[in-house]
Amino acid sequence: MKMKSSKTKIFTALSLTCLLIPLSLLALWIHVFEKSTIQTERIEYFNAYLPRFLENPKVATVVCILFCLLAITFSTIGLKSRNLFGWIIQLFITALSILLLCWFGFTLL
Repeated sequence: MKMKSSKTKIFTALSLTCLLIPLSLLALWIHVFEKSTIQTERIEYFNAYLPRFLENPKVATVVCILFCLLAITFSTIGLKSRNLFGWIIQLFITALSILLLCWFGFTLL
């Protein structure tokens, strides 16, 4: 029983970590979007915060999609928790990851 609880906590931590990466990029974009009114300046500001390999918007979006998928995978594994509070957290992480996955998926269209 103790082993199952620690595995659930590990999957919760992994899913939260994977979810924080797309959330932080989205928050950065919202921050940069409010800074300027010209789209080229927004993109320059956004790219200034990112590492070189993420400066391409499609690459950044694909990375966000991959991390959302990882967060969904880890949180669905953690949904096997018998603790109600842990189950609610995993369900929230899964729902938010699916929402962000749809968001980033539609930005690629």
